[in-house]
Amino acid sequence: RTAYIFALAAIATIAIATYLIISSAIQRSAFYGTVINISGKQRTLSQQAALFANQLVTLPASEKAEALANLNKTLNEFEKSHYDLIFGNPKRSLPKLQLDELESVYFEPPYELDRKLNIYVRSLRDIANTTFDDDPLNAEKLAVINSRKAPEILYLLNLVVKTYETLGQEDLYLVELLERAMLIITLLVLLCEALFLFRPLIKRYHANQDKLEKQTKQLTEAKNKAEMATKL
Repeated sequence: RTAYIFALAAIATIAIATYLIISSAIQRSAFYGTVINISGKQRTLSQQAALFANQLVTLPASEKAEALANLNKTLNEFEKSHYDLIFGNPKRSLPKLQLDELESVYFEPPYELDRKLNIYVRSLRDIANTTFDDDPLNAEKLAVINSRKAPEILYLLNLVVKTYETLGQEDLYLVELLERAMLIITLLVLLCEALFLFRPLIKRYHANQDKLEKQTKQLTEAKNKAEMATKL
């Protein structure tokens, strides 16, 4: 009886462990899919913001209003997504940033994406806030943005996406290893149950069957002898 309980408990444990592994894999896959999607869009927003800033400086005053609205809208989304990726946002299924590999990109030299991105946004907002003042420095600010800041931000955002993709692939590989391990453990448990539980059980069944047949034969012989003795 104890062996049967142990066998059932082993199978139940394996089933629960497999469920937890698959459930965790689905959640992690959804997480990486979300952050890669948002981080990838950040690259587009960073370059769109630079494009709208160029339009503000080069277009005539009568055509700047739309570019200004587009720049402010883009910068607002750019900043919000940046802070969501760092501090988390339950509405977007984003947890707080806790991965060492990403924290080094966002906060530590030589990358310092958080600091450089904030400087980049401030530079673009300075152009937006003075666009109708014909500030002569805007052209110089824009030249710095085009030549240095925008390419650097794009490089760092590409690094973020690549890091998330690498971590996601490593996580997927680990899940695959765990699934294979659970499969091997399941097969070993079934093999052990077959050898040490069901095989002895079958042997006992056959032994009992043979014993029962022998007893039946003996009873039949005894009955026949009794009937013959009665006739005599």
